[in-house]
Amino acid sequence: MKRDDPKATAKFFLDSAKGWKEVGYPYECAESLYHLGTASQSSGDPASAAAAFNEALETFERLGARPYIDRVLAAKAARSP
Repeated sequence: MKRDDPKATAKFFLDSAKGWKEVGYPYECAESLYHLGTASQSSGDPASAAAAFNEALETFERLGARPYIDRVLAAKAARSP
């Protein structure tokens, strides 16, 4: 994965999220979704970013992971006009 290639990074984290979801690791899946959201923002895909952030947020809220909820909310706010 190249750090300067947001589309490749987004694909990496999408694949990662799918893998974690398949094996039943919700926290790791949500972490991957958060990173997918940031990569999607960087590649200019706000719809994919919003979807990834929303799914990550839902999982973190269900898990009660307050610091991660705050991190996702901050990332979502950063993309707002």
